[in-house]
Amino acid sequence: MHGQANVPLAVLREASPDEQHTDVLRDQPLSFAVEHRRHALRSIVRTTVDVPNPQAATPTRSAPQHDPFAALQEEST
Repeated sequence: MHGQANVPLAVLREASPDEQHTDVLRDQPLSFAVEHRRHALRSIVRTTVDVPNPQAATPTRSAPQHDPFAALQEEST
Protein backbone atom coordinates (compact mmCIF):
# COMPACT_ATOMS: atom_id res chain seq x y z
CA MET A 1 0.00 0.00 0.00
CA HIS A 2 3.00 2.31 0.14
CA GLY A 3 2.67 3.28 -3.50
CA GLN A 4 -1.07 3.93 -3.57
CA ALA A 5 -2.14 7.59 -3.47
CA ASN A 6 -5.28 6.66 -1.51
CA VAL A 7 -5.84 3.72 0.82
CA PRO A 8 -9.22 2.29 1.88
CA LEU A 9 -10.16 2.69 5.54
CA ALA A 10 -12.98 0.65 7.09
CA VAL A 11 -15.43 2.70 9.15
CA LEU A 12 -17.90 1.29 11.68
CA ARG A 13 -20.37 3.79 13.02
CA GLU A 14 -23.52 3.63 15.06
CA ALA A 15 -26.64 3.56 12.91
CA SER A 16 -29.33 6.16 13.33
CA PRO A 17 -32.79 4.78 14.21
CA ASP A 18 -34.20 5.37 10.70
CA GLU A 19 -31.32 3.68 8.77
CA GLN A 20 -31.84 0.39 7.00
CA HIS A 21 -29.29 -2.22 5.93
CA THR A 22 -27.44 -2.23 9.23
CA ASP A 23 -25.34 -4.87 10.95
CA VAL A 24 -25.64 -5.78 14.61
CA LEU A 25 -22.88 -6.06 17.22
CA ARG A 26 -23.22 -7.23 20.81
CA ASP A 27 -20.87 -4.69 22.34
CA GLN A 28 -23.02 -2.10 24.12
CA PRO A 29 -22.09 -2.50 27.83
CA LEU A 30 -25.00 -3.06 30.20
CA SER A 31 -22.91 -3.98 33.21
CA PHE A 32 -19.23 -3.46 33.97
CA ALA A 33 -19.25 -5.81 36.98
CA VAL A 34 -16.72 -8.61 36.49
CA GLU A 35 -19.09 -11.19 38.00
CA HIS A 36 -21.89 -10.56 35.49
CA ARG A 37 -20.64 -8.44 32.62
CA ARG A 38 -23.30 -8.17 29.92
CA HIS A 39 -23.58 -6.48 26.55
CA ALA A 40 -26.61 -5.42 24.52
CA LEU A 41 -27.01 -5.31 20.77
CA ARG A 42 -26.45 -2.13 18.82
CA SER A 43 -26.95 -1.40 15.14
CA ILE A 44 -23.96 -0.28 13.10
CA VAL A 45 -23.26 0.74 9.54
CA ARG A 46 -20.11 -0.46 7.79
CA THR A 47 -18.63 1.79 5.14
CA THR A 48 -15.28 2.41 3.50
CA VAL A 49 -13.61 5.74 2.85
CA ASP A 50 -10.50 6.48 0.83
CA VAL A 51 -7.84 8.32 2.80
CA PRO A 52 -4.85 10.12 1.22
CA ASN A 53 -1.63 8.23 1.77
CA PRO A 54 1.16 10.69 2.70
CA GLN A 55 3.80 8.01 2.13
CA ALA A 56 2.79 7.59 -1.51
CA ALA A 57 4.40 10.91 -2.45
CA THR A 58 7.65 9.99 -0.69
CA PRO A 59 9.87 7.83 -2.88
CA THR A 60 11.05 4.73 -1.12
CA ARG A 61 14.75 4.79 -0.42
CA SER A 62 16.77 1.66 -0.81
CA ALA A 63 19.11 0.62 1.97
CA PRO A 64 22.67 1.91 1.57
CA GLN A 65 25.14 -0.58 0.17
CA HIS A 66 27.22 -2.23 2.88
CA ASP A 67 30.03 -4.72 2.45
CA PRO A 68 30.88 -6.24 5.84
CA PHE A 69 34.24 -7.46 4.51
CA ALA A 70 35.38 -4.04 3.28
CA ALA A 71 36.85 -3.14 6.69
CA LEU A 72 38.79 -6.42 6.77
CA GLN A 73 40.24 -5.82 3.32
CA GLU A 74 41.44 -2.36 4.36
CA GLU A 75 43.25 -3.79 7.41
CA SER A 76 45.01 -6.54 5.47
CA THR A 77 46.58 -4.24 2.87
